[in-house]
Amino acid sequence: MLRMTRRRSWLAGLVAVVVLAGAVVVWERTRPEPIRILAVPELGDLRPVLAEFTRETGIPVELVLEEHVRIARRVAEGRPDFDAVWSHTDPESGGHVLGSGTTVMSSPVLLGLREPLAESMGWREGANWTAVVDAAGRGEFTFGMSAPESSFSGRAVVLAAATGLVGAVDGLSARDVYPVAAPLHVLSKAEAFTAPTDAGLVTWFLKDRGKTVDGLFTYESEIARLNDSGRLAQRLVAVRVEGAVTARYALRTLLKPRTAEAGEGVSRLTGRLLDRDVQQRISELTHRRPGAPGVTPPETLAGPSPRPLDVPADQYVVHRLVDAYLGRYRYDVRMLFILNVSCSMRTHMKELREAVTALAGSPTIGTPRGGDGHLIFLPFGSRPAEPRTIRLSAGDPATGLRDVDALLDGLAPRGNAALHDALVAGYRELERFPEDDRVVSIILVTDDAGWRERDLARFLSRHATLAPWLRAVPVYPVMVGETGTLPLKRLAIETGGQMLSARRQDDLATDFLIARSGRR
Repeated sequence: MLRMTRRRSWLAGLVAVVVLAGAVVVWERTRPEPIRILAVPELGDLRPVLAEFTRETGIPVELVLEEHVRIARRVAEGRPDFDAVWSHTDPESGGHVLGSGTTVMSSPVLLGLREPLAESMGWREGANWTAVVDAAGRGEFTFGMSAPESSFSGRAVVLAAATGLVGAVDGLSARDVYPVAAPLHVLSKAEAFTAPTDAGLVTWFLKDRGKTVDGLFTYESEIARLNDSGRLAQRLVAVRVEGAVTARYALRTLLKPRTAEAGEGVSRLTGRLLDRDVQQRISELTHRRPGAPGVTPPETLAGPSPRPLDVPADQYVVHRLVDAYLGRYRYDVRMLFILNVSCSMRTHMKELREAVTALAGSPTIGTPRGGDGHLIFLPFGSRPAEPRTIRLSAGDPATGLRDVDALLDGLAPRGNAALHDALVAGYRELERFPEDDRVVSIILVTDDAGWRERDLARFLSRHATLAPWLRAVPVYPVMVGETGTLPLKRLAIETGGQMLSARRQDDLATDFLIARSGRR
């Protein structure tokens, strides 16, 4: 009897273990797949909202915080160990891996300036970038900013400043870099402190207590959070400087999630985050602007959202502008020399040679930030000759200048002056090159070549059909002999150039550089 009891007890225990193991297996099979999200550090403040989502749905959310540049690198590597990315919408964040996503919230990057100073400078109601750069150059205020090489907000300041300074409407292009390079670097002179991230920037600012800097370029949400903290001796005014680059925090699912269940989980989370009540809670918790329409921003965000500015899709432009701000900008020069070597120039060849020699060396004169010079020579008589390019290395200009001398030695007067054909050929040569921030000029060395108004009209008609960046290339007629006919003067004006005189040999290169810099 005792043996029977023990056996039954043993069997009951075995059944219980089997039942329990089966329950564990069933629970493991039915437990929701965790969502793994790669997010920028500032979104760590959303953990309470994500915890509420987990309590309501049972779906765990793992938020992995990484710097923006690291996220971009991990996405570009194409070996994702996550289900979604939550970062600033940015052209460099891998469209081939991620979906377009949904903007959950946003925050523009603004200048937070000590209230008394903002009042005295008249910036409480806003300012323009020219005024801000001028004030920075005069040392009227100082600021802290996160590093534009690695931080979205730092880069946003550089892009907004460049857009405002150049007056761009449709976004910045490579041609906009050179004109704003100098003022961008002037703005950097007022930067008294930098940090890799905005969190580090704010921490330092609180410790500084206004002793070193007058304000911060950072997210509007950070300015509002600082004002709400009660830790500032003087409140900050969020200065709206024309338009602003806005961080739009889009939750973007991988086009091919790790599992279908994880992808569905991200979709559920996105829908929940866009719920009106949740949007209101996110906005009040983070001081960011809601992504869903009809939700009222918190009172801490005074004033309307500034006009959003486009971020250049071409990362070359972005990097060049950052280099300009940091004082690392080096620009190459492309100069197209259209040289009249017709018979009418027979008595002016010495002047032509001296003028070309002086101007060919101009990339190395007074341009400490200049790079290489690419000199294209297109002589013409009755028809344009084949163009020839000589590179003038910034490290060794003498070698290139010797090649220029050899080319000039080989020129001899011939035929009539086909000026119109030479200009057309010159622009056709420039069309072969990509649009970039290289400084491009056309230098026309000629005498009074008999060009008339009808010739100018015919050329300008063709000129109007060129690509915008080519139409913006200035022509600088350099007159030998006569002072220049009216059509040539109009050619300079219509293309944005300026008449120069070969008679001013000693000042010719300087006159040219002054005229070119005036296009800034």
